[in-house]
Amino acid sequence: MNGDVARGMTGEEISSLSAWADAVQRVARERKPSGRGAGLPMDSLDPCSGVRESVMDDEQLRALLSDIATNGEIIELSVKASPRARPDAIARLPELYLKLVQRRVFGAQVRYELSGAEWLDTLIATPDGLRLVRVAIPG
Repeated sequence: MNGDVARGMTGEEISSLSAWADAVQRVARERKPSGRGAGLPMDSLDPCSGVRESVMDDEQLRALLSDIATNGEIIELSVKASPRARPDAIARLPELYLKLVQRRVFGAQVRYELSGAEWLDTLIATPDGLRLVRVAIPG
């Protein structure tokens, strides 16, 4: 890992980032874009609005972000420390992953392009895992 990236990080954070990087490489070999946002099965779909939602565990979050990193193009990343806080921009997916799995933020939004379509994924920390709400952005 690059020394500039690792400076100021705990051993646990470095291990999490390394695990994330390994997962990105593994998923890149195993997955291809699905054409319905980053590749996770969605529990529900409102056919009128195009809104999908699911609850994910940490492994599914890693797969989601790996799929976006490998096959998509990030447009915007933001996090919220609490439900009423203003969103803060964040620079990289590994940093977003770490903050979400360590529950250091309330939620996040990832806006990205994948397979010629634009998507907005909202991730909210819940006791059961991370709630994912995905919206297709009309083009």
